Amino acid sequence: MMPLGVMICDKIRNDEGVCIDFLIKSVNREYLTIAGNVELVGKKMGQHVQELETKWFMECLASANSGQPVVRENYDPWRDKWVFTTAYPTGSGEFVIIVTDLGKTAEQRYLIRKSEERYSFALNNSRSFVWEWNDDTQLSYFSESITSILGYRRNDLPKTLQQLQNFCHPADLPLVAEVQGLLLSSKIDEFRVQLRIKSAHNKYLWLEAQGKIANYNENKQPKRIIGSCIDISSIKENELALTESEALFRNIFVKSPIGICLFSQNGDILNANDAAFHIFGVSKKSNLTGFNVFKLNFFDEEVMNRLLNFEDVDYSGWIKTEEFLNYGLRVESSRRLYLRYRFTPLLVNIHHPENNRILLQVTDHTIEKERERDILISQKYHENAMTMSKLAFWTYFFDEKEFIKSDEFVRIFELDNTENMVGKILAKLHTPEDLKNVQFFIESARSGFVGNDSEIELAIKTPQGLKHLISKNTLIREADGKAAGVFGVIQDITGQKQLEIELRHAKDKAEESDKLKTAFLANMSHEIRTPLNSIVGFSGLLGSDLFDDERKAEFIKRIEFNSNHLLTSLTILSILPKSNQDQLLFSTRMYFSGNSSKELPIQLKLIVLRS
Repeated sequence: MMPLGVMICDKIRNDEGVCIDFLIKSVNREYLTIAGNVELVGKKMGQHVQELETKWFMECLASANSGQPVVRENYDPWRDKWVFTTAYPTGSGEFVIIVTDLGKTAEQRYLIRKSEERYSFALNNSRSFVWEWNDDTQLSYFSESITSILGYRRNDLPKTLQQLQNFCHPADLPLVAEVQGLLLSSKIDEFRVQLRIKSAHNKYLWLEAQGKIANYNENKQPKRIIGSCIDISSIKENELALTESEALFRNIFVKSPIGICLFSQNGDILNANDAAFHIFGVSKKSNLTGFNVFKLNFFDEEVMNRLLNFEDVDYSGWIKTEEFLNYGLRVESSRRLYLRYRFTPLLVNIHHPENNRILLQVTDHTIEKERERDILISQKYHENAMTMSKLAFWTYFFDEKEFIKSDEFVRIFELDNTENMVGKILAKLHTPEDLKNVQFFIESARSGFVGNDSEIELAIKTPQGLKHLISKNTLIREADGKAAGVFGVIQDITGQKQLEIELRHAKDKAEESDKLKTAFLANMSHEIRTPLNSIVGFSGLLGSDLFDDERKAEFIKRIEFNSNHLLTSLTILSILPKSNQDQLLFSTRMYFSGNSSKELPIQLKLIVLRS
């Protein structure tokens, strides 16, 4: 019989009557043998409890307070023993603990159970199961983990190798038949294959099956075969995803319009796609052996240092394709290119740097760069033409209320670059009518009621005086025809306006002068004929014998008077082509200032006075 150790204790209670410890009253010899020769009587159990027994002590306290017994079977590492312990309170207020030494039998049973637990845990967590076949019962055993993997109940599992084929993927049947034939004919004694097995959910799972012949019968035929299967579906899915990814990358690498080159960490070229050959203008028949990115001389020193330090590099620059001739490559055409390079280090294996790579992506931006240059030149031409012609540009977007103006616009309106630009411009308008016209134009343009092209003339107030401006405008429309804004070109026409006024005044003055000269010449024609007729008439009377000397002397005076009158008229006529009307009036008055007005004919007086 197994020895029984007995310990009897008194309960130690607190003020509430709850048992908080035990006072050991007595122990028998067997208990001391099992527990060890330790003096326990008269001591509190709480003082005797060691670290690994704390849980057991708490269970004993719970038993003492609840009245329910507590049982355990455990390995005591302090004494290297397997013991079975029962503890319970008695009706007399005592607490009894009985200990039994189980010996090696319990230990072996425990070890087997623990081994099975570890084995089951390993199978379940590795998604694997074991199986066994023998020539008597065929597929006689499957471990329980097969249920969690394939989902079958034990009765639904295949019983024979023939039934197993019903669970296999049709594409794997030839492989399964071949392995079975080789095993049963003893041509092989172990195997490892990958195949697809249908689960209870009608989904095929990838399994890696392996096995070996464990025993042979007297005929040297397999008597017993053992093996295992592990679920590798996730591995297969990853392999498939990797294969698809590699195929996709290869497709992108080959067909990408971006030039792609792959270099070793030492800079030696490993591969390049067709786009790279095309962009660099290098023939695909070129021998790339020995081509090293670190030996290229068209990268500056900073770029090369960063490449050598295995850093990301972005670089742009011009290159001539004939430079590749210096590196033993064949160039298809001589061109000047503007290329953008992006170098990306690929850390494949940190422990084996020789496996790391440098990825180069290159794109051709020659056309874009040339267009940028042409646009820049065009902008400079435009700016110079704008400056020389003194044209100002402005744009106003309705929804954004954004006003964009050129430097010449600011100069013409004498503005600063502060806010409320539109308000400051409207405040400079000369007349309310100009303000009304501008506001009407903006609202009409916003509503789309004006034509695509329009013109507006206005005047603004500046410290230097009025400025007259003309704006030729174009409506900016969106794709749906909605008016989005207005673009305008303004020109300062103040000088033209002043010239127009001067020309109008000169025209009026010239027309008045022409009228005066015409009237003057008409009157002068009469004034010339009258004295000339008098001179001719009186000169003829002087030769007549009908008049005495006194009368002839009077005729002579009249001839002299009319001669002076005629001379005055001729003098005025000689001045007229060279003088304006003011000079004519002055000269005529000066001429007649020495003569008595009563001696002048009345008509000539009137002409002189009008002049």
